[in-house]
Amino acid sequence: MASSILSSSTGGRIVTIGPPPSAESDLRGAESSSADELEFENLSPASGQFGDAASFRSKTFASFNRSSEALELWRDAPDLGDLPTQSRKYEVGKRIFDIALAILIAPIVGLMIAFIGALIFLTAGQPIFFRQKRIGQHGREFYIWKFRTMRPHADHILAEHLKRDAEARDEWFHTHKLRNDPRITPLGSLLRKTSLDELPQLLNVFAGDMSFVGPRPIVRAEMVKYAERFPYYLAAVPGITGLWQVSGRCNVSYEARVILDETYVCKWSMARDLWILLKTPRAVCYRDGAY
Repeated sequence: MASSILSSSTGGRIVTIGPPPSAESDLRGAESSSADELEFENLSPASGQFGDAASFRSKTFASFNRSSEALELWRDAPDLGDLPTQSRKYEVGKRIFDIALAILIAPIVGLMIAFIGALIFLTAGQPIFFRQKRIGQHGREFYIWKFRTMRPHADHILAEHLKRDAEARDEWFHTHKLRNDPRITPLGSLLRKTSLDELPQLLNVFAGDMSFVGPRPIVRAEMVKYAERFPYYLAAVPGITGLWQVSGRCNVSYEARVILDETYVCKWSMARDLWILLKTPRAVCYRDGAY
């Protein structure tokens, strides 16, 4: 077992415990995360921003690998009933706001989807859209919709790239993302940097699977990275934008992202959602942490 200390933009230090990255584990990580366990130690909120929401206990966390386990974890999680995301105001008020905003912007977003879809068809062929299973509120799985930004056989391309490039393996191991991703098409790179690939998720908002604001929806392979804080992720509806997106996105460590998601859930309010929405255009325009 080896340990390393990672810095967090939210202050304090984060200690990861597990085997060092290897070609074998990272190639498996292209499809599913390794079962390395995490331990957070001596976290101190920056400028009191996170308050008690970022209080982590120094203990080894469990890992969860299937959505059924996520649902059971949610049901058994103690002391989550008083979270603001479990209130009637969150359930009803947030849903009304999401539907109203979705209806308001639907004509413009619809035209943008048609235009971008035509560009993808002309430059990269079909399919135009990409869907992937994600973990939603209370552990319920759903399909998230995006524009296709990757080349065909993307999983094979990723596996071969990680096999050849040790630096890329390390980056994938820690962030589950690559700054220079060989799977991405030229148009796909532009769509990702401008977040336009997320426009089809308006359909997810209408369906109730997602909200405009919330934790970014994760895949099963990322569940282990949330460890003991995973019930907080399950306590909210995933969002198109959120605290992570307006705080630097991929420039923020994954451990800090977990803290940001927990903070959002513990301190949710409609006013905070509006604040995040107002900050999102700037983050998109300046491409903060986007790649």
